[in-house]
Amino acid sequence: MVLADSTIVEVGAVAPLKWVAPALAGNSLGELWAYQSASGEFEVVDKETGTILRTIDGEGKLPVGNGAKFAKALAQWGGHWYAFTAEKTSGTASATSVHRYNPEDGSFMKVASIDGHVRGASASTCAPPRVL
Repeated sequence: MVLADSTIVEVGAVAPLKWVAPALAGNSLGELWAYQSASGEFEVVDKETGTILRTIDGEGKLPVGNGAKFAKALAQWGGHWYAFTAEKTSGTASATSVHRYNPEDGSFMKVASIDGHVRGASASTCAPPRVL
């Protein structure tokens, strides 16, 4: 994890993360979330130290895969988190599965399957924490 300070134009390491290449996204509450497809976990990360503040276990509820053969992205909208995952075959990604995590009730649900590979999905951090 790195921090960019635009007032001094320097980039430096904040802290090591426990995973290799997690999908990271923030929300309008200022939280940094990580999705690690190798374990199917969502985690809330302290932006100052890299410490894991909270872990949400999605094992058995989300596709699990790792390395160069698995693509992932993470987005937040309306208070829900969306994991986009696709297994790569022969250099291209298969259909992307979209799973939603609802922090209010702890539920996971597959909500879509999209042809091709979603490379990035993060919503603006000014997106509402809850759809009104």
